[in-house]
Amino acid sequence: MADALYPKTKAQFMKAAIDLSSSSLTVRAMLLNGTGEGDYTYSAAHEFLSDVPAGARVKASNPLTGKAVNLTTGAFDSDDPTVEAVPGGGDDVERLILYIDTGVAGTSRLIFYKDSGITTVPFTPDGSDIRLLVHANGWFVL
Repeated sequence: MADALYPKTKAQFMKAAIDLSSSSLTVRAMLLNGTGEGDYTYSAAHEFLSDVPAGARVKASNPLTGKAVNLTTGAFDSDDPTVEAVPGGGDDVERLILYIDTGVAGTSRLIFYKDSGITTVPFTPDGSDIRLLVHANGWFVL
């Protein structure tokens, strides 16, 4: 699977219903485990964090800071987020998703699925912090 924007969220962008650079939105990166029980398979039909099995969710990052949308290129960027104390003992972390965190999985909108080109991923969690390095061009381009 290649990196992908979730289509239902993309439609919300096209309607100007979501402004990812807004300070009122909490955006996080969620680390996802590798293969095995609870594994997540991307689907264009998925819309909310509740569509991602709890067993596939390893740990969420701190809220993204420095969020910006480049109005020339359409790129979404942020500072490099940190995921603190990533619990060990499970599968390797091999991919991530970006989502809007409302505090409730059933309303936390999925934004972007990423499984390639993540500098610090894959890794085997061991309880330490992990800093996710955002590409120089940002997370994605709409």
